[in-house]
Amino acid sequence: MSRRGWLALAAFGLLVSVASCVTPSSRATQGAAPSATAEQVAWEAIAKGAVIVDVRTDEEFQQGHLPGAIHIPYDQLGTRAGEIPGGQQQPMVLYCRSGRRSGIAKQTLDGLGYSNTINGGGYEALERTKPQ
Repeated sequence: MSRRGWLALAAFGLLVSVASCVTPSSRATQGAAPSATAEQVAWEAIAKGAVIVDVRTDEEFQQGHLPGAIHIPYDQLGTRAGEIPGGQQQPMVLYCRSGRRSGIAKQTLDGLGYSNTINGGGYEALERTKPQ
C-alpha cells in the first residue's frame, strides 16, 4: 500500500475512534426515540428504576447531586463497583460534570461485565432537563 493509502487508512481509523467517543452507545439508547438526548435517555431509565451513580469528586458531590445518587468517583469504580446495588444486570445511570468521566466510568463497568450502564452526561444538564 502506498504512503497516501496508509495515511488515509490511519485518518479513517482516527475518525472512527473519535466518533465512537462522542456518539451514544446503542445500549444507552435502546428503546429511546432516535433523537433523544443523553439526558432524556437517563431520565427515562431513572423513571424505570435505574440506580443513579455520581462519579464526580467528593467536593463536587458535596456541592450538589441528584437525589438518591450513589457517590463513587470514576477512578475508584474498578475497586468499588460491588457497592452498587442490584448487581451486574441492574440498569444504572452514570453522570459527572460534562459526561467525560461518566463515559470512562461506563467503559470501566462494561469491562467488568455490567450490561445496563448509561452515560447520563453532566449534572447541570440533568438538573435542567429534570422531568416535572
